[in-house]
Amino acid sequence: MPNVVQNEYVVFPSAADEAIVKSQFYEVCGFPGILGVMDGSHIKIVAPKADNESAYYCRKGGHSINLLLICDSKYTIRYANAKFPGTSHDSYIWRCTQLQNYLKEKYLRGERNFWLLGDSGFVLQPWLMTPISEASNAAEERYNIAHKNTRCIVERCIRVLKARFRCLSYERCLYYQGK
Repeated sequence: MPNVVQNEYVVFPSAADEAIVKSQFYEVCGFPGILGVMDGSHIKIVAPKADNESAYYCRKGGHSINLLLICDSKYTIRYANAKFPGTSHDSYIWRCTQLQNYLKEKYLRGERNFWLLGDSGFVLQPWLMTPISEASNAAEERYNIAHKNTRCIVERCIRVLKARFRCLSYERCLYYQGK
């Protein structure tokens, strides 16, 4: 039974749940239309014995897999992808997800009032908001502050996850067999 845990416990908001999730983000952060906040995090692993071992050697000086995580304002994990080696960039992983394709299709159907928030490592898309790299006026600075204050939820969620499951923190190490 592959993905039983993910299918049962990690569920992106359905159309029926969207209004609730957006409302909760607005109550917590004052940022309208947000369905989730996302970030990547390295999960340290023992060097795999696969031919592609070097793909798992990350910039942090060890072998890892890159976890892409999306959560809501209540720290509920709404999406997780840990299928890529440590050298994979967060934005590359995002581009390879079915969720990204789902949101694109939703946008192309005319639905417009929904966004994810990602850091500056992600590419701006109509459904994915990133910070403005060089804010040139007060409105852009307010946007960047609201974006930062809202997106820090996913950073706290990752810290809580790694504190709860200590094997995920970078000081520890998972045994992982690469493909």
